[in-house]
Amino acid sequence: MRKCVSGMYASIVSSSSTSFAFGPTDVNFAALPLYHVNSLCYTLMTALMTGGGVALSDRFSASMYFAQVARTGATF
Repeated sequence: MRKCVSGMYASIVSSSSTSFAFGPTDVNFAALPLYHVNSLCYTLMTALMTGGGVALSDRFSASMYFAQVARTGATF
């Protein structure tokens, strides 16, 4: 049996968009690189699906995380 990876991702994106009630006014903050499935599915793809925005950082810093989120206006 072949697994359908794109179908699995579509299901994750659809359910997370609905569960978290993402909308066009939301800005998702990507703390992880976009090649990571969490960042790809929950941050980038949900924003694209709902018309929201994405805030990217050039590198992760635990000490600067909340300042980066506040500066970008991220809501998730």
